[in-house]
Amino acid sequence: MGLLSDLFFGDLSQSFSIDQQRDAIKAQAVKQAESSSKLSSAAMQIDRLTRQNGELRLAVVALTRFLIEKRVVDEGELEAFMREVDAEDGKMDGRLAFPPPPKPKAP
Repeated sequence: MGLLSDLFFGDLSQSFSIDQQRDAIKAQAVKQAESSSKLSSAAMQIDRLTRQNGELRLAVVALTRFLIEKRVVDEGELEAFMREVDAEDGKMDGRLAFPPPPKPKAP
């Protein structure tokens, strides 16, 4: 409200302005709560994915070591096969694209 409104309406004008400010603060608090909730959810997702990644890494390392120690596979052959699989998605970058490409058909 303007100066003239304040002069003519006095307390009523100030009360209206205060109510507007309260409404704006409440709206901002709701937005902040929603944002905080989204951040908390994202943090929980990151924690879950980090834990799953650690479990998968453990399984892969354990299986690889087991197969090499039991001489089921030779370490050099395994490395060559990993490079072959790595190339299947068109990039030799030490990882697979997501989702992984379809497996090539056996001859």
